[in-house]
Amino acid sequence: MKINKNYKSSVFTTLFGTEEKIIELYSAIEGKPYPENAEIKINTLHDALFMDRLNDVSFTIDDKLVVLVEHQSTINENIYRKSLVTIPTPEFIVLYNGNINKGHNTEIAARSKTLDDYISFIDRIRENLKSGMVLDGAITEAVKFCIGSGILQDFLETIGSEVANMLNVEWNWDDAFEVAREEARDKKALDIAKNLLKRNRPIDEIMEDTGLTEEEIKSLISAF
Repeated sequence: MKINKNYKSSVFTTLFGTEEKIIELYSAIEGKPYPENAEIKINTLHDALFMDRLNDVSFTIDDKLVVLVEHQSTINENIYRKSLVTIPTPEFIVLYNGNINKGHNTEIAARSKTLDDYISFIDRIRENLKSGMVLDGAITEAVKFCIGSGILQDFLETIGSEVANMLNVEWNWDDAFEVAREEARDKKALDIAKNLLKRNRPIDEIMEDTGLTEEEIKSLISAF
């Protein structure tokens, strides 16, 4: 599969980037059907200057400004103006990945086939990764499997290579955030260990309280 390296959008944004798909998803979330001809205006930001990660899907409906964000992918920025800009009442919806994983919130997924297919597609990638596949292979296999199974078939047949590139970027962001969280946890553990050592607490207790190894704690002692 040839990957377009210049494609920096999001799979979620692209999949739910049309009025038809937005109405389907928003109806599922709200639990009430909106007509296909409901008045809706898409105002998702694309390629805004100084913005690396954008809002996933933004639109107005029922005098509300809705910003719909998939949890792991997007960081939103503000645009500043000198004059006051009047906007509809914002409604922020975060589709937290833990809540839209396979088997979670099935009632919402059941109301939106596109969302259900998206969940199945992402779940296939995760299962491939768990089986030991590298990321590129896991995504490529999932694309082929879903096309063959009628899951997001038209979408993946049309832009399957771009989807692979988008997901590579998104998973790399997840990896970066996880590494940052681990570093923060390690630093906190080391700080706690230093304080406990100053209070002459035994090494085995410090190991239990911080999760650090004996070697890591002894290295702190030698640094004092």
